[in-house]
Parts: sequence; C-alpha cells; structure tokens
Amino acid sequence: MSKIPNLDSLSKAQLEQWVSQNTPVTISSASELFPSRPQDYIEAAELLLHFGLRRLYSLKFLEKGDLEASRLSDKIADGIYRELPGYAKFRMNSGVCP
Repeated sequence: MSKIPNLDSLSKAQLEQWVSQNTPVTISSASELFPSRPQDYIEAAELLLHFGLRRLYSLKFLEKGDLEASRLSDKIADGIYRELPGYAKFRMNSGVCP
C-alpha cells in the first residue's frame, strides 16, 4: 500500500510540509512512499514531487491573485499526473491511494 496523500486536497501549509519532507527524492524517501518498491518507484516519487510543487505554485499564485499563472501551473500538474504509473495515482476523493 502506498502512503501518498491526496495532494489535490492538501492546504498550502500541508503541501509545503509534504514537499519539504519529500525533497530531495532518495531511495529511502521513495521506499517510504512505495514500501513494496514497484517498478520505477523512484521515478514515480520524483513525478509526485514535481506534481506537489506545481500544486503548491498554483496555490501561491492564487493567493497573490494571479489566476492565469495558477491555471497554467494546474495544467502542468495535470500533465504530470497523467504521466504517473497507476500505482502512484491518488484517488481524488480519498486520503490515501490503494
């Protein structure tokens, strides 16, 4: 079972904490996210980190009132999400992915 929170539902403070805890991606940090170590789990952890950073940027842009930059950052995050392997995708309505 993965230990990935629903990054879309985290507050800015929670997202900052998650990004900080998962930077840089190491074998150890990737293993914490994916204890079963599926194929390409380190790359999946890196993609998740990039997704989290983009979501964080989006929230910061939104906070500053820059809707265009926020939407662009969300669009990039959506592209990153599509690149994630199935085991790394979190469900939009649950706290932890299966």
